Amino acid sequence: MKEGDNLKKICILFCLCIICGYSVVFAEQNISVNLNWGETYSEIKEKYPLIYNNHLDDEDSNTYWLKLNEPYLNGKKVVDGKILIYLKENKLYRIKVDFVDGTELIVQDKTIKKMKEIGENLYWGMSFAQVSKLYELKYKEHDESENASVYYLTLPEKNFKRSVLKSNKILAYFWNNQLYKIMAEKEDGTEIILQDDGLLKKAKIQGDLNIKRKAHEEVVKKINKEIEKEIETSLNKINYVKLIPGLYWGESINDIVLDYAVKYVEYYRDENALVYEMDFQNPYTKKDRDYNDFINTYQQITEKIRLYLWNNQLYKIEMKYNDVEQVVSDKTLLNRAIVDGQTLKLGGTLLKPNHRNILTDVKNDKLYMYWGQSSEELFKIYELSRGGIIWDTISINSIDLDNGKENSSSIIVMFSNNHLYKILLCANKNLKEQQKDFVYVKNYLEKKFGKPSVYKKDIWLWQDVTIPVDKSEEDSLQALLNEEIVRSLQ
Repeated sequence: MKEGDNLKKICILFCLCIICGYSVVFAEQNISVNLNWGETYSEIKEKYPLIYNNHLDDEDSNTYWLKLNEPYLNGKKVVDGKILIYLKENKLYRIKVDFVDGTELIVQDKTIKKMKEIGENLYWGMSFAQVSKLYELKYKEHDESENASVYYLTLPEKNFKRSVLKSNKILAYFWNNQLYKIMAEKEDGTEIILQDDGLLKKAKIQGDLNIKRKAHEEVVKKINKEIEKEIETSLNKINYVKLIPGLYWGESINDIVLDYAVKYVEYYRDENALVYEMDFQNPYTKKDRDYNDFINTYQQITEKIRLYLWNNQLYKIEMKYNDVEQVVSDKTLLNRAIVDGQTLKLGGTLLKPNHRNILTDVKNDKLYMYWGQSSEELFKIYELSRGGIIWDTISINSIDLDNGKENSSSIIVMFSNNHLYKILLCANKNLKEQQKDFVYVKNYLEKKFGKPSVYKKDIWLWQDVTIPVDKSEEDSLQALLNEEIVRSLQ
């Protein structure tokens, strides 16, 4: 063989190695994805569906959920069939995978810019795991002011940054699993303090937030105690609004819709509330004189009346008419709604929820469930019993019929583009005493949604065929739906 041919082959192999080096194929982790480091959003979007997740201030990058063609990677099942990808300056540099067995995998482009070095083989931003491979780390305390975990780091000798130390143990501070500060005491008693200003600033912001959250949690505990007292002492007290006939503070949407035509508008996060608007274009027909006077009057002068419900309790009414806005509220419930809104911003614990019971509502002819209903509204009214399945356009969840009992029969609800379009009633055959309740619910749903079809033995199905559904996606979810049914009856 000619020497030129050999040289040509070597060059080709060399080029192939360079190309393969950029491909996201990691033999040692037993995972391969049809992606390349440095690929842009548009290039990836051509191969996989992408959904925006969030922006990482720490790394000035965006993250996206990427739906795999199959929910498996080399035999291991991926949670929801999606992986998280990271793009910095619109270029792929990291991938995170969560497997259903509880394990995770993070792979990253090794050519990305390294963080600032400190010395002693350390650099700012190193994770706890990375540092522990080099040095012995022993937990000391949690620094609440900076939301940091502090560790003793043992050096091989008493020298650090050209100084002699009093001890070979120095303090290493980690915020968000990133090394950001080091403190050491010199032999003469003075201190060495090294820090990354960017990470330190973020640590202090988080620390301040934690202090606020702790103070806020005390408020939440206090209000929860007040709620418990009220449940015992004021169940029979009704405080009427006096603005709208038959309406009272604390009334649930299940009761309101029996008297008034309303439509769901939005979720108001600032007060953890659901917002409804009274429908004056299509009001109910009733013989009640006060009701008719109210409807006739406000049909003429009102642009809108919005009802705010916190924990499914009416607490605020907002009216707009003749360019004038009027807001009335129940002070106690409004205060609780505001506290919950602040809690959401701080990431703390919400006040005790007051979810309704499907079985109780069915027996009282007050079940508030309708075709096209959003999952957000439904699950704010009836407690979600366990995690479900979320895909591109379809989501599946289950709700216990009786959330006060263990191993209750359940309802599986399916949403297409966040519109309720399918309901499955699943009997728990192991609980014979609940069979009467199951039949009662079945008969009620049949009266409300029409005659069901049989999905499987002891599982009844209702569906609104007018709501558009991605049939291919629904078919691909069939196995996962069956798994969800099994879980809901365990």
